[in-house]
Amino acid sequence: MNKFEKFEYLRELFSKSKGLASFTFDKDLNLIDDYMDSNMGIHIGDSVEGNKSNHINGVTNNDLKDQYIKEIVRYLEIMGKDSKQYEFPLLFYEKEGRSYGFISSFNQIPQYHVLGPVMIKPSHLKVQEDKTKEDKIPIMSVEQFSDFIQLLDFALNKKKRKASLYELDNYDSASFEKSKEYLKKLASMIKDGDWGYRQLMFEVISNRESIMDLGTVTVSSARHLAVLSVDYACQAAREAGLSSKTVETLYQEYVPKMYETQETLEITSLVNTLIYHLVRLVRLLRGEKPFSLPIQRCYTFIEENINSKLTLEAIAKEVGYSADHLSKIFKSETGVSLNHYIMELKIDNAKLMLVITDMSIGDIANSLSFCSNSHFTKIFKAIVGKTPAQYRKSYTHLT
Repeated sequence: MNKFEKFEYLRELFSKSKGLASFTFDKDLNLIDDYMDSNMGIHIGDSVEGNKSNHINGVTNNDLKDQYIKEIVRYLEIMGKDSKQYEFPLLFYEKEGRSYGFISSFNQIPQYHVLGPVMIKPSHLKVQEDKTKEDKIPIMSVEQFSDFIQLLDFALNKKKRKASLYELDNYDSASFEKSKEYLKKLASMIKDGDWGYRQLMFEVISNRESIMDLGTVTVSSARHLAVLSVDYACQAAREAGLSSKTVETLYQEYVPKMYETQETLEITSLVNTLIYHLVRLVRLLRGEKPFSLPIQRCYTFIEENINSKLTLEAIAKEVGYSADHLSKIFKSETGVSLNHYIMELKIDNAKLMLVITDMSIGDIANSLSFCSNSHFTKIFKAIVGKTPAQYRKSYTHLT
């Protein structure tokens, strides 16, 4: 079986088993061929030749065909306007909208192969086999859809390549390029087991220019960027050698909570905790000395209770050590005192609140369990170099 036969076999297999339609276009964007799930509609080629027409809630195969082709051509035209920006294989998707995967083959006859549409949803829904009621479109996560695209690309082009992700809601190429730079840098840090990922995340989300460049100006778009960050981080962790099962377990533990909350701060905290575990496991896999189990439990407990009044005694009790012993091993393993780490994390969260909420400085101090406004301001200025009020004036709010 040559590569073209393998490619066609996979197209048909995806169509029959997953309900994934696929289309092939020439370089002039003319439709050459297609496959469609029988539940979505019969093979369009057969439909035209036999003058048949399946109906789904009053929508015929030809209606679906025209609708999908218009959407696909729109994406291809966008790619044509700035071809250097896009790397194949790639996935185009819109928030709460249909999404398509694109593969190019220019070795012999220039063609574009398109997989989809699908509805992008978080993988914890466990409904990749289901379809939307309106037109029987498969539902799956970005991660799952990317796997199908990458498999087809490998069958056709014999190259193992990660699918690039492009989100087209309120399309802005400059914003995409900024997002792409951030996500690539994040993925590289995850793959290297670099603890600096956390500072990168906080710099991006608490910096006015970064927020505007990335278009992260609402809770919805913040969630979108968070899930994209997780997708890139999970892919990087797998490339670093973590098993898919391990990565998927972490994904399903934290991503559903991102969709349940309406608080940007909580979304950020969930992303940070998930990626912390990925980095920890990558470092362990690379043979680097991991933090001991008590210190790992310290990190998790502090992250999950950062808004509470955290005392050395309470944390020591949680991990089963005496306060003095925990204090010594934490400093020995991390290089900073436990109290300093807690204060830095509280101030990082305070910075986020100052930027992404309209809470008063007093309310922020209270929510993070500082004993007084003056104590909060003193600690904030010592770490940041500005008072909370001065810091807030430098940045904008998410609305």
